[in-house]
Amino acid sequence: MTFPEAVNSAPSIQGHLKEGLQAIRKRDRHRVSCVGLGLSGSVDIDAALRGV
Repeated sequence: MTFPEAVNSAPSIQGHLKEGLQAIRKRDRHRVSCVGLGLSGSVDIDAALRGV
């Protein structure tokens, strides 16, 4: 299962997948690095679960 498939199959975060680092707060982007196949997307878990 790919990351996008996993996100879209989890009801609490479904629909919150963003391209690249778009879901990561600007102040936290320096904490993320990706080597190899590339980044398939990101999810702001806090924002996704805020209304749950």
